[in-house]
Amino acid sequence: MRRCCLSLLLVVIGFSTFAQGQVPTIGVYSPSKMDSLRYELSREKSDTGKIKLLVLLARGSLQPGLVDSQLIYSERALALALKNNFPKGAYGAYKLKISAFRQKGRYPEALQAAYDNLHFAEQNKDSLGVWEALRHVMFTFNDMGEYHKTIPFARRSQRLVHSGIFQTEKDLKFRSLVGYMNFIGAAFAGLNQLDSALYYKRLAYKTAFYLQDNQDLAVTTSSLAQYFHQVAAHDSSLYYFRIALGYVGKSQFRFDIAADAQYGMADIYYQRHQRDSALLYAKRSLNISLQVKRLAAQTQAASLLHKLYAGKSPKDSAYKYLALTTTLKDSLFNEEKIKQIESIKYKEALRLHQLDQEKREARQLYETRIKTFSSIGGLVLLLSGAFFRYRIHQVRHEGQLKSVFNKKIHQTEMRALRAQMNPHFIFNCLNSINRYIVKSDHKTASGYLTKFSRLIRLILDNSTNENITLDKEIQTLQLYIEMEKLRFDNVFEYSIEVQGDLIPEEISIPSMLLQPYVENAIWHGLLHKESGGKLWVRFREASDDLLVAEVEDNGIGRQKAKELKSKEAIRNKSYGMQITQDRIFLINELYSINATVEVEDLVAPQGGALGTKVKVQMPAKVQ
Repeated sequence: MRRCCLSLLLVVIGFSTFAQGQVPTIGVYSPSKMDSLRYELSREKSDTGKIKLLVLLARGSLQPGLVDSQLIYSERALALALKNNFPKGAYGAYKLKISAFRQKGRYPEALQAAYDNLHFAEQNKDSLGVWEALRHVMFTFNDMGEYHKTIPFARRSQRLVHSGIFQTEKDLKFRSLVGYMNFIGAAFAGLNQLDSALYYKRLAYKTAFYLQDNQDLAVTTSSLAQYFHQVAAHDSSLYYFRIALGYVGKSQFRFDIAADAQYGMADIYYQRHQRDSALLYAKRSLNISLQVKRLAAQTQAASLLHKLYAGKSPKDSAYKYLALTTTLKDSLFNEEKIKQIESIKYKEALRLHQLDQEKREARQLYETRIKTFSSIGGLVLLLSGAFFRYRIHQVRHEGQLKSVFNKKIHQTEMRALRAQMNPHFIFNCLNSINRYIVKSDHKTASGYLTKFSRLIRLILDNSTNENITLDKEIQTLQLYIEMEKLRFDNVFEYSIEVQGDLIPEEISIPSMLLQPYVENAIWHGLLHKESGGKLWVRFREASDDLLVAEVEDNGIGRQKAKELKSKEAIRNKSYGMQITQDRIFLINELYSINATVEVEDLVAPQGGALGTKVKVQMPAKVQ
């Protein structure tokens, strides 16, 4: 009874606030207040005063269309705060800078700023600052869809919250709610671990109810509503959506939650064939989304309205919402593409910067050695009595330097070969995306592009490292194979197997070494098989420092593939396979080991081809 009364009360409040899908004026400060702050800034003399005013101006820009101003003010405030060693100002500026990067979709830069913030708080031994910085890291990982990376930071925040730094029960519950409960619930939902997600979402709601904070209650009830919507528990979903609307109306905060709630209710009524209710809530969701400038929410609301009007009168409405949906989808696609391109450009610039830094350091080291040798040469001339003894020592030293220098040469060549793999692979993926776009299969192209962006992120992360964990290599291979399955209409199945006593997270191997063999198995073995294609990738331990990886397919075999004489097959082999052979040669030279590749043609007793097995023996070490 209490639950029903509470629900009814909040529904009345929510509906009165959003009856026509209207949102009160959004903005922390009025235009006149912002003008006043700018005037004060122009007259302020002290750096501390300027920092405070810049943070206020950045906070006042927390509204649609002003994200560039927010970024400019926060970066100016942060530079001054760091220069003047003003932690309080730095924390406020970091928070607003990270928020601006996230809004613009520049997630790598947001993540770097969040890490800088965390490092700054750790240096200052500020537990509360660390707690806040951890939240920004988790926000960014959740935005990026890297939910598995969110959970370790949430666990760290949980340990910090319960370490005794928060004394009162209310403070402890608040820090728990916004410090880790909401993040863990969202992360488990993103990882499709629904039982764990529901546990933390309910725990978060109970905590918010204890605190009686309307903003936190709006967030937690909306989270529960989205969960029940995801699992098709529609009655529970409607109940929590209505409660969420009530809390948003009371708090005048997070109107994006109101837009999502209206859309969720519209979608449920659409599935229940209650057209009038679905139209009402879909229109409200669209109105709110337009006012808060959320492009993705506008797109889904307009698309639902088009479905609701399709085949109904008036037909003009169906055409209107179809045109709006098309326009919004184009804008959303362009926005996402720009975000992805910016992300790739940033990572590439960062990688080039790191390579340039290494070159400068190597050049400085070389110049230092030249100066040292010159000094030693002059000293040898002056100290002729000790010439022979010193010369013997110098010859030995030069031999050691030569060994180190040769090792650096091999490492540089290895980086170059790894870098060549990226454009080779990206070229093939872009051709696939173009194929879907030409066929006007926008949904498949969008799904493929999403997987492609995740894979590019993994490859760029891995390509700067000489070695990566076996777990990351498996993630990269799995995502690549899934893309190839989608690309070739699921004509084959696959399996990735790890020997029972291997721990992938603790084993380090050369990065991107197996992908060309997997690609070869798919393109030249399985694609020409009419049906029943299967790919196996297996990992087992050969010795303490060697790992064996097997790539096996039940395709047409190498002999049949040669007979087909596909130009595309020849071209792919000349890039991927040759680069991998060169890398294995350099690995053997660099580490003085015997990394090998063996190719076995699988043959039936009657003589027919059963496929191909490639066995790669590579260096591995336990981290």
